[in-house]
Amino acid sequence: MKVLSILFAIAALFAGLTGAAYWFASSMVSIKRWGEDEPVPFPDGQEREKVLDRMTGMNTLWLGGMYEAAQKTARLNKVAAVWTAIAVVLGGVSTLFSSLACP
Repeated sequence: MKVLSILFAIAALFAGLTGAAYWFASSMVSIKRWGEDEPVPFPDGQEREKVLDRMTGMNTLWLGGMYEAAQKTARLNKVAAVWTAIAVVLGGVSTLFSSLACP
C-alpha cells in the first residue's frame, strides 16, 4: 500500500505541474491586432469622416484580436482545470492508500 501511495503522489505531482504550466501559458497570451502585418492606411487630407472611419477600423481590429486572445486563454484555462482536477483526485487516492498502509 505504501508503494501505491508514493506512486499516486508522484502522479499527482506531475499532473499538478502540468496544470500549472497550462495556467502559466494562459497568462502569457498576448493580444495581437487582426491583420497586424498589414498597416491600416491613414486617410489623405485629414478629413474628419475618414479619420473616424480609420479609428473605427483600428478599434474593430483590436477587438477582434482581443476576442481571439480570450478564446485561446479560455482553452488553456480549461485544460489547466482538468489537469488540476486530475491532480486532486490522484492526491486523494494517494492519501487514502497512505492511511490504509498505517496500522
